[in-house]
Order: sequence, then structure tokens, then C-alpha cells
Amino acid sequence: NGGYLVEPHVIAAWERPGEGIRNAAPPRGRRIIKNEKVLRIMKDLLRRVVEDEHGTAHRLRIEGLRFGAKTGTAKKHVPKFGGYNHRRFYTGGFIAHAPAENPRYVIVAKVDIDRHKLKEPHLYYGSWTAGPIVRKILESLFRVDGQ
Repeated sequence: NGGYLVEPHVIAAWERPGEGIRNAAPPRGRRIIKNEKVLRIMKDLLRRVVEDEHGTAHRLRIEGLRFGAKTGTAKKHVPKFGGYNHRRFYTGGFIAHAPAENPRYVIVAKVDIDRHKLKEPHLYYGSWTAGPIVRKILESLFRVDGQ
């Protein structure tokens, strides 16, 4: 967005199936980040996550849409199981901005994972769990299927 630092806010959030959508408070304010070189470098790095053949989200590319993204995977703290379980509970995250050249949207998805419930327990990373959700939203927003 040209360097404007925006305090994160939610315009609409999905809660649970059948419960609908709730609206949140509007943004509070902005300040500008003036280092153009840093902005260019960060946009390029985020774009490479998707466009570079070795990027962690390369398989989520969308033909006809350039976007930047960041994947993330973290161990989940589950008090009833005694804290962190290093082999079972994770949170997968994916954040994307689109279009890459002049971003209008930022989309964030977070998915809590119990690896024991996955058909393929090695696919718990953010690019496999939350990434496809963001990809579908981007496809819908930009109607890249030609419509």
C-alpha cells in the first residue's frame, strides 16, 4: 500500500458454519513507512514465496494473478495436554497480499491442526493447511477463472 502502516483490523470474520458473519470496528489510523528500498525488497521476497519454484507456496500459484505471501507453522500450546506437544498440535498460517504490484487486499488464514487426525500427517504446514483457503479467496476475489 505504498508504505502506510495500518493497524490490523478485521472487516468481517467467519465464526462457525451457520452462525454467519460479524463486523468489527473500523481502522484507527495510519502512519507511513518512507523507506522505499525496504518496501520493494519485502514485496519482492513475499512474491517469491509463491512465484519461485523453490518457494514454500509455489504450488499455490494462480495463473494470471501475481501475489505475495508468507507461510507459517507453529507448535500449539494445549494446556490440557501439558503444554506444547512437539509431534501433534500445530497452527498453520498463511497471509497474502494481492495484487503484488499494487496490493488492494490482505488475507490471513490460521488453521489449528491435530496431526493425529490428518490422513497425511506430514502435511501440517501452513502452506498445506491455511494456504489453500487463501488461494480460494483470492480466486474468488479476482475471478481468475476467466469470468
